[in-house]
Amino acid sequence: MKIERIHISGFKNLEDQVLEMGSGFNGFWGENGMGKSNLLEALFVLAKGKSFRPYSSRNDWIPESGKDLFVEARFRDSFNLEYDLRMHKRESGRIQWSMNGKTCKLSELSEKVPLVVFSPDDHSLVRGSPDYRREYLDSLLTDVCPGYAEILSRFEKSLKSRNKLLKALQKSERFEYTTELDTWTRSLAQEAWGLWSLRRELWPKFSQYFQSVVIPLFEGLNPSIQIYYEFDESLEKVVDETEFKNKYYHILKDNFRVDLATGWTHKGPHRDDFKVEISGLDARSKSSQGQARLLALSLRWTHALWVAEERQEIPLFLIDDFSNELDILRRKKLLDLLGQISGQILVTGTDSSTISEAAKRADFGDYSAFEVARGKILKI
Repeated sequence: MKIERIHISGFKNLEDQVLEMGSGFNGFWGENGMGKSNLLEALFVLAKGKSFRPYSSRNDWIPESGKDLFVEARFRDSFNLEYDLRMHKRESGRIQWSMNGKTCKLSELSEKVPLVVFSPDDHSLVRGSPDYRREYLDSLLTDVCPGYAEILSRFEKSLKSRNKLLKALQKSERFEYTTELDTWTRSLAQEAWGLWSLRRELWPKFSQYFQSVVIPLFEGLNPSIQIYYEFDESLEKVVDETEFKNKYYHILKDNFRVDLATGWTHKGPHRDDFKVEISGLDARSKSSQGQARLLALSLRWTHALWVAEERQEIPLFLIDDFSNELDILRRKKLLDLLGQISGQILVTGTDSSTISEAAKRADFGDYSAFEVARGKILKI
C-alpha cells in the first residue's frame, strides 16, 4: 500500500498544502513542535478514524473556529486499486469520512489501508495500561481479518450504550436491574461472541508470527520470550456460541451492582489483555526500558509481517521521531527489516543524518526529503 498524494489543511498546526510522496523512503525533518508528527497523525486519522498518539482526541484535531479542516489522499494498493480517502469538518462541527466520493462507515474505511506505526510511545505496548495492547491488537486484526472492524464496531456501540445507561441509573440513584438495562445486557452478550471467538481463533497465528520475529531481533541477548493471551477466566472454557452468549449474559447480570456502582461494564472482551514474559518474568513490570522498546518493535514488526503474508499487501510504514525511538543498534535492526520489504516509508525526525545515508541505499528505492517548519512542509 502506498500513498501518492496528500492535500491537508487545518489539522492542528498544518497549513493548507499539497504533497507528492515518493514511492520509497520519505523523510520529514525539522525542529520539535514544527508539525512533523502532526502529518503522520493526520494520515493515520484519515485511514483509521483515530490517532496513534496517546491522549489525542477528535477535539484536538479540530482547528479554531472559522478555520477549515480536511485531509484527503490517494492510496494505491499492490493490485493497482486506488482509494481516494477524505475527511473534513462539516458545518455542524462533526467530522465526516468518505472513500472514492461516497460517505462511508469507519469500520469499512479502516480495513482498506494497512498501516504500521513506530513511535516513541511504543514501549507502552509492553509496560503501559491494557488499553494500549487492546488497541494494538484491534488495529492488527482489522488489517488482517476482513469483517473484524465491523464486529468490533457493533460490540463497542452496545458497550457504549450499556455504559451510558449505567451512568444514568447511577446519577438518578436508581440502583436496580431495569428492563432497559436487561435489553442492553442481552445486546452486549450477543455482540461479544464475534469479537471473543475471532480473537481466540487468531491468537495462535499471531503468537506464531511473533515468535518468528522476536528471535532474530533479540539475537545475542539470549532471553527466553513467551507471549500469552489473557481472557476472562470465567469464559475461557466456553466451547460454542450458544453457551458463550448465555454465560456472558448471566455474568453481566450477576455483576450489575458492581457496574451500577461505578457506571461502567467490568466483564467482557473489552477487558482482555496479553503479556510477554522474558525468562519467566512479566515484561509489563519487570522489563527494562531497552527490553520494552525492543519487544514493542517486535510487536510492530509482527503486524507488518502478518499483513504482508496474509493480505499479500505491504503496509504503509509510519515512523515517528526515529532519532529518539531506538538506540543505534536497534535503529540498524529496524532499517535492516525495512530493507527486506519494498514498502513505502514515512519517517519524521530532528536529525536527517540518523537515517539519510541508510535510506539512500538501493533497498529502499527512491529517497525524498522534506523540511518541516511552523506547519509548512517543503520538499528539499
